[in-house]
Amino acid sequence: MKKLAVLVCPECSIQEVTNAMYLFRWYYNVKTAIVSSSKDLVISEEGIHIQPEITVEDFNKDDYYALVLTGISDLRPVLDDNIILNFLRSLKDETEFIIGAIGSSPFLLSLTGILDNKKFTNSLWKEMNEEFKCIDINNFVYAPLIVVETS
Repeated sequence: MKKLAVLVCPECSIQEVTNAMYLFRWYYNVKTAIVSSSKDLVISEEGIHIQPEITVEDFNKDDYYALVLTGISDLRPVLDDNIILNFLRSLKDETEFIIGAIGSSPFLLSLTGILDNKKFTNSLWKEMNEEFKCIDINNFVYAPLIVVETS
């Protein structure tokens, strides 16, 4: 049975996605798999210890309805994690697989090319969005939610 995949890394904001995980589980009978660059314990920004179920290297998108990225309070550790960055780059040309991101995680999608030529928003300060070259400021929208259709 397909699952919802949640990508975690150090300092991830797990509280930003727990309600979605709850809804998928109890309204649609869809369980969540925790994915990371390794099966090592991940400590969230809230101090919650999270045990990944699978690694990104073992990830098969056909086993999942969607991939959800949590926000991240400190992006520095994940920016040094080439395993996660390369995993996200491998999803750049996917047109059917759903990828959701909240908070600061759209920055990772911008960095890895997934948001090229797509409207998006994130929770970074305006000055940060203007500073980072990977963020296409012309496609950045100051809005609480942006939905991009794939077809």
